[in-house]
Amino acid sequence: MFDIKIWGARGSMATFGTEYIKYSGNTSCISAEIDDRVIIFDAGTGIINLGNYLLEIHTPVKADIFLTHYHYDHIIGLNSFVPIFAKESELTFYGQEKYDMTVEETLAAFMRPPFFPVSFDQLASNRTFNNITETDTIQFVTKEDRLVSITPKNTKHPGGNLAYKIDVEDRSFVYLTDFAHYDDEHEPFVDYVKDCDLLIYDANFTKEEYHNKQYEGWGHSHWEKGTKLAKDANVKKLILFHHKNNRTDSELEEILKAARQQFPNTFLAKEGDSYQLF
Repeated sequence: MFDIKIWGARGSMATFGTEYIKYSGNTSCISAEIDDRVIIFDAGTGIINLGNYLLEIHTPVKADIFLTHYHYDHIIGLNSFVPIFAKESELTFYGQEKYDMTVEETLAAFMRPPFFPVSFDQLASNRTFNNITETDTIQFVTKEDRLVSITPKNTKHPGGNLAYKIDVEDRSFVYLTDFAHYDDEHEPFVDYVKDCDLLIYDANFTKEEYHNKQYEGWGHSHWEKGTKLAKDANVKKLILFHHKNNRTDSELEEILKAARQQFPNTFLAKEGDSYQLF
């Protein structure tokens, strides 16, 4: 089994209201279940529902959590992620050192009084931490003796960010969000996502917004760069992700129609959708 599921796809902040939540109201969180391994990418508000699911299906919870970066929309769900409070849980975190702080120090600074009533070191779960860079490759072997390789790559985003690629046998998945996608970076990312089965891509902006000085330096891309990347890299399926927080469902569907004119196998990231790679 190699199953990718979307738990949150909204960007910047969670969004509420009937015109916004068909595709996702929760912020970034993706899971990959590979045989007995549970791998989580980002801990936005989507990780709350993922935690409830894991307690039903995988108790005790054992998971590897890969963080792209530490902006609130990518970690805010941790304070309501029930497995982190359970003493049986085994959680391994991966992320970059930022501002002279390790992954553990960064999360401890986030989850502490007066911002949260319980200090990080008081949580009941068993937690380990790994500081990684784009030069690292993380590998696991599943109970089915499948080798899982995870390769990070730096992207241009305020404060820095990591993309992640998972390779399992002849299948691959790339999680590429919070990515400014400047023209001079296109070819290196063509190489990074080449021939992948599933590409989840930051399409926060439209082309017009991307070139608007109001959004200069925000560190996000637009769907037209995503379709070009998918075509140039022979990607099998493209999922537009990190929906702008005030983009309505109908506006997203108009983007999807236009994107499919350029790359037919394009989809909108939708909370609850899953993609089985084998």
